[in-house]
Amino acid sequence: MPILLDNEPIKKPVAATIGMFDGVHKGHRFILSQLITAAKENGLETAVITFKNHPLSVIRENCSPKLLMSPDDRLKTIESSGIDYVVALEFSKQLSKLTAKEFLQYIHDYYSVRMLITGYDNKFGSNKDDTYDDYAAYGKSVGIELRKCREYAAGEGKICSSSIRALLSDGNVQAAAEMLGYNYKLSGTVVGGFANGRKIGFPTANISVGDTVVVPRDGVYAVTVNTPDFGERQGMLNIGTRPTFDNGDKRTVEVNIFDFSGNLYGKRIDVAFVAKIREERKMGSPEELRAQLARDSVKAKELLSKSII
Repeated sequence: MPILLDNEPIKKPVAATIGMFDGVHKGHRFILSQLITAAKENGLETAVITFKNHPLSVIRENCSPKLLMSPDDRLKTIESSGIDYVVALEFSKQLSKLTAKEFLQYIHDYYSVRMLITGYDNKFGSNKDDTYDDYAAYGKSVGIELRKCREYAAGEGKICSSSIRALLSDGNVQAAAEMLGYNYKLSGTVVGGFANGRKIGFPTANISVGDTVVVPRDGVYAVTVNTPDFGERQGMLNIGTRPTFDNGDKRTVEVNIFDFSGNLYGKRIDVAFVAKIREERKMGSPEELRAQLARDSVKAKELLSKSII
């Protein structure tokens, strides 16, 4: 089934849920599974209504958080979970001013929503004082049955995208993976760099990842690398400013792929973070850095051999 932009209607009656779904983490997938179950029980197809841009970019100008996934990856991931329709709305000032009842009327009429599964703490509409009971009453008046999703039970703590962003910003990629249900990934195009790694026997691919996604804390990580022509490989990745070489303060993402000699310039690759090895630090010389990288590669291979996600 298709991914629909906001000017394309849905003709068949659907059960839907709504949200940003950034990262499509375990909590999100719990909601999606309940949506699919409810839809089957009621003879409906399924739809996820999400946004091309983060609502905070409109509600609080210049306050949009860095994202866990690119918009395209997020939409494809939602669709791959078995959802029939993924609706990608442009969150605008006009949309932000709709009341909950007006929004429910809109999705009823335009997207044929007949049942709406909401997160246990979902809020929508311009009136922030509305409660779930208010939403249920508005839904009933326009022809939508509302159902509240149970909270996902995940041991200690609540799973949410902001918590995952905080973990990644602290370099705790393993705890982030526990919440996501997969190892956090960055995607980008391989570009030219300083060639420092090549000079000391550890050539790296410099990845341009853009400025809209979360880049984990500076340091050295054990990673897996997915390349378009060479399949999945293992490697170690450095995030930081290369202090040993005094290359300035530009932050880069560079991956050394183990036992690899192919040309990746201009190619788009994915790196998945398995574990952090150490902080980035300035070494006394390139030779000292070479020795440290040799130890890092041994540690990375050990960590990768134990990875279960």
